[in-house]
Amino acid sequence: MTEIYLMTNFLGLEVTQKEEGIFVSQNGYAKDILEKFKMKSCNSVSTPVENRVELRKNKVGNVNPTYFKKLSRKLKVFDMY
Repeated sequence: MTEIYLMTNFLGLEVTQKEEGIFVSQNGYAKDILEKFKMKSCNSVSTPVENRVELRKNKVGNVNPTYFKKLSRKLKVFDMY
């Protein structure tokens, strides 16, 4: 006879089953993103950029576009769920 266990992970999502219902979260995935991009000690905000600010190219310093492409891909996947 096969035993049925409570589900804890499904397609990368964390699943918690309680009497009140089934709860799904992405806490582990969010923590992985913060660790990978060295942002774990950053302060959280509801809106990371001021509204209606004109953005201009900075002439000082180098920007690694690959870093931001990777970060934006991870955040897009995070937002899908």
